[in-house]
Amino acid sequence: MPEAKQKPGIGRGSSSTAAMLTKALDLLHTFNEDHFQMTVSQLAAASGEPSSTMYRYVKFLSQQGLLEESGTDHTYRPGLRLLNLARALKTQLKLAAAAIMPMEQVSRQCGETVLLTVPYGNQVMCLERVESGQRLRISYEPGMVLPYHAAGPSKVLLSYQPKATVDAVIASGLRRFTDATITDPEVLAKQLEQIRGAGYATSVGELDRGIGGLAVPVFGRTGVVGALGLAAPVERLPARYVEDWLELFHSGSRAIQQQISQRENAQPDQSLPSQAQAASNTIQEQQDEGTGDGGLARVLNVLFALHETGAASLGELASRHQVPATTLRRHLQLLCDAGLVSHDGGRRYRLGLRILELARPLFKLVDIVHIALPAMRELSNSTRETVVLSGIAGDRVVCLERVDRGYGLRSAYDRGTVFPFYAGALGKAILAFQRQENIERILNARIPDPQQLKAELCGIRAVGCAVSLGEHDSGVGEIAAPVLDPFGYARAALTVAAPRSRLNPERIQELKTLVVLAAESVSRFVC
Repeated sequence: MPEAKQKPGIGRGSSSTAAMLTKALDLLHTFNEDHFQMTVSQLAAASGEPSSTMYRYVKFLSQQGLLEESGTDHTYRPGLRLLNLARALKTQLKLAAAAIMPMEQVSRQCGETVLLTVPYGNQVMCLERVESGQRLRISYEPGMVLPYHAAGPSKVLLSYQPKATVDAVIASGLRRFTDATITDPEVLAKQLEQIRGAGYATSVGELDRGIGGLAVPVFGRTGVVGALGLAAPVERLPARYVEDWLELFHSGSRAIQQQISQRENAQPDQSLPSQAQAASNTIQEQQDEGTGDGGLARVLNVLFALHETGAASLGELASRHQVPATTLRRHLQLLCDAGLVSHDGGRRYRLGLRILELARPLFKLVDIVHIALPAMRELSNSTRETVVLSGIAGDRVVCLERVDRGYGLRSAYDRGTVFPFYAGALGKAILAFQRQENIERILNARIPDPQQLKAELCGIRAVGCAVSLGEHDSGVGEIAAPVLDPFGYARAALTVAAPRSRLNPERIQELKTLVVLAAESVSRFVC
């Protein structure tokens, strides 16, 4: 095996803070939903770095709270300080959560990949994606950064940006990706005016040959907050795809806007449990310790300071943390180049969307039982029934926790008991709010009646809860509601389980209301 190429980084005497920041971010990007925890050796193998160098990075990032050692098996995972940073981007989290269900509906109707894109500095980021069920698919991943001037989902956003942003995009150079890419500023300006007037954008092969697109703006309280777009191989697009699908995408955009309005009226996000609260450091508090890590530590402290401050100008940050403006500007530029901080084209800096991608593996790691228990106890006290928290265990659901109260006759759900998704409300409430490909996998398995289950799931999504009578036990009924993550997917379900003898229609309706409210209260704490 050829020797891994040596790269600049901690432990090699590199004086380049930018290079070390890049390497640190590459390390964090190694973690994903399939690899929550990794050893230093595994991280070194994935990166091509020597284990000694990787250990120095791991140690440094652990000291910063961006990594943490999990248990006694010498594995590491992204740290909860990273999750705290991501929670500060709650506007984008709420947008993705508001969009996912309408996006899935649009994708089902047109049969193609649907994207949600958002402004990202002088570029565009794919914030969320729902893939088509076709074998040939479009590979635009969430977190992928796209140019503003090529393809419909980008151009529709640019058409609603202020003139200063358009001028900055043009000044940075209109790179040619294919023969169809617009590289003439005058042609682009004229097309942006047409797009804004029409309320939608189309493209054929502007960013990738053979890919066509259609996109419409998504409006929020402050104006255009994103774009809902289609990406599909040109040969699969109907001859009149704009006429056929434009109203479908406008309808999807309106549905997202409605979801945004509803979520803006919800309670604000709460802070994480105390173990997630990394020590609050000013920019000058961390001292160099005779290592090459000091420069990178100071840059990261600027990031942490911006998290505490919120959107701020260079002068505000420099005054608050008593750092020379020239030094602070240099650090902020490094963070902007890395996507960790964004600059709105005016005077203010804020956290960048790349943090969402770095923190994404952590969204499934927060202790759901710890978060849910207070709501479970309150629900059990108010209903005097058994309350169950169920979670995902592969292609089944598992009882994670149970709270009993009240009547001598109770429903017994042992912790660790596993149930199929298709039997009982406690599984269906979770399955209804999964990604479409996961739902299809369950429907295609050997289950009693997949068509009936598919219809049930649609009804559950419509009302936000599930009811079953006697599906697990002939004498027990279940009323369940999903606990949703910020992207609108079910992490778990809260279920009231009661003897059927106590479940008349009025009682069921009362319990549905209480369970939905309890599940919503838990969802506000879930990342």
